[in-house]
Amino acid sequence: MLTRRYLLTVAPLGVAAACAGEPAAGNPPAATGAVTSGTTTPTSTSPTTATTTTATPTSKATTTRAPSRPTRAAASLDDLREELSALSRRYGVDLGIAATERRSGRSFTWGADTTIETASIAKADILATLLLQLQDRGARPSSSQLAVADAMIRRSDHESAWTLFRQVGLASGMSAANQRFGLRSTQCFDYSWGLTRTSARDQLRLVGAISGAGTSSSPLDAHSGTVLLDLMEDVVAEQKWGVSAAAHGTERVCLKNGWLPRTTLGKRWIINSIGRITSSSLDLRLAILSQRHPSQGQGIDVVEQAAALTRRHLAV
Repeated sequence: MLTRRYLLTVAPLGVAAACAGEPAAGNPPAATGAVTSGTTTPTSTSPTTATTTTATPTSKATTTRAPSRPTRAAASLDDLREELSALSRRYGVDLGIAATERRSGRSFTWGADTTIETASIAKADILATLLLQLQDRGARPSSSQLAVADAMIRRSDHESAWTLFRQVGLASGMSAANQRFGLRSTQCFDYSWGLTRTSARDQLRLVGAISGAGTSSSPLDAHSGTVLLDLMEDVVAEQKWGVSAAAHGTERVCLKNGWLPRTTLGKRWIINSIGRITSSSLDLRLAILSQRHPSQGQGIDVVEQAAALTRRHLAV
């Protein structure tokens, strides 16, 4: 784990772990205003249409088209769309999902352009931004920075997030890094990292940048990717929910979750989970955003149902 692999000395931070509720007293005030959302339904590619030749009574050959039949994979994704739609309607919540299984090259989106506030999944973005900025200067994170990052990712500590958010230059620093990560619809704000607005499509791009570190597909180098993934793998036990519901057996799970009861939603909950599941035969990257849950527990249950459904239909 990171604490063994990277930290030489870890000074006590003196701050309590927290990752729920509105920004704590003394932190910059939260923004107000209605949450806007929209959904997109992805299109699936139909299989190539087959042709057959039949003889007429005059012995002239004519060409007719056989009925198009969806492949098993395409049919499975159609079923997934229906099941996610039913899940969203059943609980009366907004869902945005984006996933890709890199070994097969299969991808899936559903409501992936819905914009939802990040809550604590923004902490993965903050650390990715810090590591990218350090790379640009030819530097590595110090032991004190790694200690703060450890608290921010593994325990989802708010004060640690504020420390690193200020170090990267607040919203302008994150926005500049996000352009390089390929994020197109994410809005950051100086007054609160946790009220960053994003989409599942953008969060999948962030997971892709972290997972692809050290390759041409990511601006992050291999060391930065290892730092992030090791921390995301080692979150405390009570936060190992969400994306992890899609994992089987001993597969490696690296994730970051966010949860927040939002005043602009009538104290209903935002529940988000992003991450990566890998094995010798799998490389599944997944982002699930959701809002309007009446409780944290129900929100986690819905997100885990969505994660398991996506794995079942995508990794076929």
